[in-house]
Amino acid sequence: MSESKKTCADRVRAAFEQAPTEGLSYAGLYEKLAADGMDTDKAKDGINSTLRYLVARGYLLRTGEREDARFRRSGAAMTRPRLTESQRAERTKAKNRRRVERARAARGATVGLRAAMIPKPVRAAPTATPVFETYEEYRKRGGRVEYLPASWNSVNR
Repeated sequence: MSESKKTCADRVRAAFEQAPTEGLSYAGLYEKLAADGMDTDKAKDGINSTLRYLVARGYLLRTGEREDARFRRSGAAMTRPRLTESQRAERTKAKNRRRVERARAARGATVGLRAAMIPKPVRAAPTATPVFETYEEYRKRGGRVEYLPASWNSVNR
């Protein structure tokens, strides 16, 4: 395997294969990986994640806690867990459900953004309502109506 194609997990496993009987602490593992040409500062999260995975799979045994932890090979081979058909179907359903939920959430966010871009309608300032009164009301109030003569109307009131 070429050096450029090695993943973080490949390099961690290779470090433990070089020292099968001795255990490595965090510091010892980081030294081996740095000597192998790996930038351990950038890959710190990947290394820790790989160690947790290898311990969970039974490839490594861990003794001690936190800084005092030491890891050594258990002698078990790295095996991939095989899923039954029902487990695979359940995993596929869960994955599809998450995909649909992400798509629905993205659509909802898009609709919300579009709605925010639509300008709000300008509300007109309230205007004073004109006061109306009928002819009879005006006359009762004492108003006088002046009749203008028209050519077809010869009678003045």
